[in-house]
Amino acid sequence: KSCLTLSNIGQIKVPEIMEKYIERFDFILGAQADAPYNCGMLSFGETIYLNFIRKIRDAELEMHFYKVLEELGIPVMIESNRNER
Repeated sequence: KSCLTLSNIGQIKVPEIMEKYIERFDFILGAQADAPYNCGMLSFGETIYLNFIRKIRDAELEMHFYKVLEELGIPVMIESNRNER
């Protein structure tokens, strides 16, 4: 069994003439029936994008992961489509 799938597309490169028109890329995996998490990863420019997808309410795994990155001195920006209350 697994609790998370990580899929890394790697570095996205586009022709230089297109770069000024593209702000970012995202890689979104659907949730699996037998695992609570999926994570899509890619880099574009100087930024790494991680997209966590979960079918459980608790965001503890993501928050711990981001906390570790911050402790290592890696800048983190968190975005969510959930309205947590």
